[in-house]
Amino acid sequence: MKKYVWEYVNIAKYLFDKSMMSFERPKNLENKEYLLVRMDLLGDFFVFFPFFLRYIKQFDDHIFLINSIHEPIVKKYTKDYIAMDFKKYRLNPRYRIKMLKLIAKYHFSYAINFIPHRFPKTADEIISICNSNNKVCYIGDDI
Repeated sequence: MKKYVWEYVNIAKYLFDKSMMSFERPKNLENKEYLLVRMDLLGDFFVFFPFFLRYIKQFDDHIFLINSIHEPIVKKYTKDYIAMDFKKYRLNPRYRIKMLKLIAKYHFSYAINFIPHRFPKTADEIISICNSNNKVCYIGDDI
């Protein structure tokens, strides 16, 4: 019985993801050049931190999508970020829909997932669904 339930759940997730990708996005909302996804844990974020500081000093046309545990650090340096509770995103469908709709409001020239080795499904799902001309993620840049 459980096997059939999980098959149904997986089919429902697949159909939901497909419907979100075909979702018509308004073109008159805010345009940003880059969506930079960094959903890793605290230790990995500190390795990334020097790049983060240098990047925000040189460029301003971006949005960082970060794990919510990094928000106290990131908000001291930039206001161009979206903090997402990683655990809540995976377990709560309403929160997931809310976050995907928020990301879909923007248009990006590039969407980049910096950590292809960890949490590839979550970060790549975000990259796949976002409204971007060029997407770079675990699956490759030919989505």
